[in-house]
Amino acid sequence: MMRAPEIRKGRVLGMSPAGLAAVGVSIAAVVALAWWGMSRLSTPSAFKDIPTADVTTGEFRVLVSADGSMRSDQTVDLKSQLEGRNMILKIVKEGTRIEKAGEFLVQLDSSELMTRRDNQKIQVKQSQASMELAQRELDIQLATNESDLNQANLKADFAATDYNKYVKGDWPQQEMQATNAITLAQEEFQRAKTQLDDSQKLMEKGYISKSDLDADKLAYKKFELDCELATKALEVLREYTHKKDLKQYEENLKEAKAELQRTRDRAEAREAKARADFQAKKEAYGLEDVKLKKIERQIATAVILSPGPGLVVYASTGERNRWNQDPIDVGYEARENETIIRMPDLTRMVADVNVPEAKVSLIKNDQPALLKVDARPETVLRGHVTSVGVLPTQQAWWRGGSVQEFQVVVTVEDPPGWLRPGMRCNVQVLVQQIDDALQVPIQAVFPRGEQHVCYVVNGHKLRCVPVWVGVDNDQMVHILGGLKTGQKVLLAEPPNALQIPVEKADFEMPEPVARPILNMGSRPGPDANRVPGATTQPDGELATTQPDESSLTPEEQRVVDMLRQRGRNDEADRLIKMTPQERQEEMARRRQAMEQRRKDRENNGDGGGGQRGSSPGMGG
Repeated sequence: MMRAPEIRKGRVLGMSPAGLAAVGVSIAAVVALAWWGMSRLSTPSAFKDIPTADVTTGEFRVLVSADGSMRSDQTVDLKSQLEGRNMILKIVKEGTRIEKAGEFLVQLDSSELMTRRDNQKIQVKQSQASMELAQRELDIQLATNESDLNQANLKADFAATDYNKYVKGDWPQQEMQATNAITLAQEEFQRAKTQLDDSQKLMEKGYISKSDLDADKLAYKKFELDCELATKALEVLREYTHKKDLKQYEENLKEAKAELQRTRDRAEAREAKARADFQAKKEAYGLEDVKLKKIERQIATAVILSPGPGLVVYASTGERNRWNQDPIDVGYEARENETIIRMPDLTRMVADVNVPEAKVSLIKNDQPALLKVDARPETVLRGHVTSVGVLPTQQAWWRGGSVQEFQVVVTVEDPPGWLRPGMRCNVQVLVQQIDDALQVPIQAVFPRGEQHVCYVVNGHKLRCVPVWVGVDNDQMVHILGGLKTGQKVLLAEPPNALQIPVEKADFEMPEPVARPILNMGSRPGPDANRVPGATTQPDGELATTQPDESSLTPEEQRVVDMLRQRGRNDEADRLIKMTPQERQEEMARRRQAMEQRRKDRENNGDGGGGQRGSSPGMGG
């Protein structure tokens, strides 16, 4: 077994002096080569081809840029109100700008309606005559009913009077007469009896004759019979005559009341019939009159006037799914409720733009905005945010993916006369403005471990300086610490960038709480207390597992960080999972897109918040 050489008193045991000399030469060569390599990192030739930018101080605006299209906030659809199909006889020229309400737009053919109107007038007059006749018949029936009821009431009153007269007058009188007759008969009978007794005594004594006695006996018998007849008459009066008369009067009263009720019922029935007939004739007249008014209204709507100011746009313009593909013009037959003209109000123009979900939280109502329309890119319009969508747009739902878009509506202030609905536009919303902000291009900031760094050109040397980053506007980054005005920084990482040591920060930085990700404007407001490049996680949420990023180059890592900061996590994960060859091709495509955007900005003189329609590139 070979043993390791031992060093003793400055000598290596087991090695000859020639070997020691060779080792010394090798060590010196390695040290010289390392010094040469480190010196090349800081020589101008190592980064002379990399573009630079100055660290500047000035007004810093955080803008959210989005594309969209113009539309009118108030568009009126003018439809044909005529039944069936009616020909357009006259129509105002498309594109005409209407200045006020009441201006002529369309004349539809209403000749058939006019004929129907004349016939309907005859129907209305006939129905009116029938209604008036029914009204007179109703009045006559009401008068007849009143007379019949008066007669029936009079008969009922008479029957009640007769009944009360008999019960309270006739019957007591009859009963009293019969009772008095009995009393008189009994008194006459008593006198006849007394006379007979006296006559018998006188006859016994011989004072009167027998004939006188017989006369007294006859009188006695007569008055006895009169008493019996009077008594019997009272019994007959009470048991038969009174009951019969009382029943007759009761029946008469009952019949009179019944006749009154029958008269009342007949009157109500006749009145109801007369009223129903009148109501039917009245409703028939009303229906005929409604038909006439409807025809007259339709004839009036045959001439369509402007409801207010706006632009005349034919409904057939730009519609691909119309049932009738014929263009709207003179001779066109419009169906009922078919839109003929759409009138957008050009004084109330708004822009509908779609903002990615990563930036929609920055936008609030009443924030100022600048608009550029593709038709006139040299003109800048002013506006303000009027609404922010609470849910993603339908296109975002259908398209799926990780990036959702929310609709933001921006109202144009004092829209010019040439502005039209449907024009493509770009909107830049000012979400934050910082005065005297230290700033560098976004391409100059790179992630390094748990912090951000910039490569500062110091004469012929290159320094790796830690920086404290704030918000960005897709072009510039607000620097809170680490740089000074006038310094020059690289816009791309130099070769072997990881071998350049990071200098100690000249500002106090809080402890980083997460891997550094450059802030892409994910939150508005002051950012002096935010950890540079740090992302926070809400309480109670578990951290998601990120794919392995150890194989990424610094340039690829920077693109991944920016994609994640913008909420495009799926795209960042897809880039990480690519093979090295695929990532090289993707990075080349992004560098080309970024260069093209830079050239476009230089050609257009656009110093604002980014180029419209750009795809995510190296720094943006």
